[in-house]
Amino acid sequence: MAKETGKKFKMPNPIFSEQSYRIFEAIIINEYRKITFDKSNPKMADDRSFPKYTSKSYENRKKANMLKRQDTSYSNSTAPVVSGDLKNDTNSSFSVEENSIYIGWTSHANKLDWLRDNKRILTSKQHPINPNVIKKVMPSFNKELKRRMPKGKHTITIGKKK
Repeated sequence: MAKETGKKFKMPNPIFSEQSYRIFEAIIINEYRKITFDKSNPKMADDRSFPKYTSKSYENRKKANMLKRQDTSYSNSTAPVVSGDLKNDTNSSFSVEENSIYIGWTSHANKLDWLRDNKRILTSKQHPINPNVIKKVMPSFNKELKRRMPKGKHTITIGKKK
């Protein structure tokens, strides 16, 4: 038999406000760009470093700044950046109703398939986002959750203690 103690409370719906989602979204997109497109140590969605280029010709042309519209600051990096278009096209949005934050690309989304074919994963079903991005947003998430959740304690005991 179930036994209840404490005052019942109702979960807020939606859990977070639109303002909270804007803060989470800003943290997530900035950290995602910082980690994925880092010049010295870029990381893929599964937190591994990007692999070396399979094409020596491409690698040599990138290092020599011979690629069209190349951002020269990325010449010695394995980050998925040549012109910066993909990095700048990384956008985000959120849905309060779905309790979700989305990261995506618009005009340069077709590059993701090519990168995936070359084992350079920016996002996947198994690893939608780098775990370090989640670690960075968790303090803000927990702070807002503590602020929004009702105060008090409500315990439901089901069955007998042995």
